[in-house]
Amino acid sequence: MVIAEFAKELKNNVLCRNGEERVNYFFLVTNVPSSMDALEKIDQARSELLKNVSYLHADVWWKERVTAFLDSMPSVWRSFPEIFAGGTLPLLGHVVSQTSKGLPRAIRMAISHQYAQPSVPI
Repeated sequence: MVIAEFAKELKNNVLCRNGEERVNYFFLVTNVPSSMDALEKIDQARSELLKNVSYLHADVWWKERVTAFLDSMPSVWRSFPEIFAGGTLPLLGHVVSQTSKGLPRAIRMAISHQYAQPSVPI
């Protein structure tokens, strides 16, 4: 279904744009998990649809990629509470957004400072 939707959107809403309406990037974002078969089929569909189009980058952002992006940006979690169990934002999301009134300011500052530290690969 995702592959069919990807091809349909490219054909009907992206590739038909010319001049100033032309787009350089197209991402179909889905909450569907990827699979090896789906990744291969997306690559085939993309190659076929974009064989004469060099300016356009098109891809699918599968559930794993969306989750990874959201995991690295707790400041946007408040915009997507439905992705969390029971629609409840985790404690870290409240701390980062500075709206948590239940935590002392010192704890919020310490956690925010720690979160802002660059990650070091292990």
